[in-house]
Amino acid sequence: MMAEKTQAPPQNSKKKGPSQTTLWLIFILVIVMIISLPSVIVFTFGMIPSFVAYIIDRTKSRSATFCVSSINFIGVFPFIIDLWVKEHTISAALNTISNVFSIFVMYAASAFGWMLFLSLPPVVASVVTILNEHKIEQLRATQKQIIKEWGNDVTSKVQQATQVPHSPRTSPPPA
Repeated sequence: MMAEKTQAPPQNSKKKGPSQTTLWLIFILVIVMIISLPSVIVFTFGMIPSFVAYIIDRTKSRSATFCVSSINFIGVFPFIIDLWVKEHTISAALNTISNVFSIFVMYAASAFGWMLFLSLPPVVASVVTILNEHKIEQLRATQKQIIKEWGNDVTSKVQQATQVPHSPRTSPPPA
């Protein structure tokens, strides 16, 4: 006779669905759209490269998304300020996103963000390598100074500690 075991569902299982933060973001987005639709139009159109970067960037750190989005926002923000200062209407927003110069500035800023993201890691790696080599030279100079000051006894104890003791398993069998 087999005992019937029913597995109880885990009590602390997480709900699948929108989190409270997502609901708040949607609520805030709706309020902003009601209050400032022209700014949302320019922002949404100008930040399209950032949305693409978000979709493309599958890494956990999302560093490409942050790099491209921040610089893309720098390119979009002056046009939003221009809307706020001059004329905050939907026709002004449509004029802004249909102007070739404004599109060029917004998307060129995004391209600059991509350029930074793609070109900076090798440069940073080279600088870190140079700094590490300099630190190794400093440590070797300090080691030589310590040996000169304390004598070779300091190094002999380190060498004894790092030597592998003779193991009976590795020795050849007696003939």
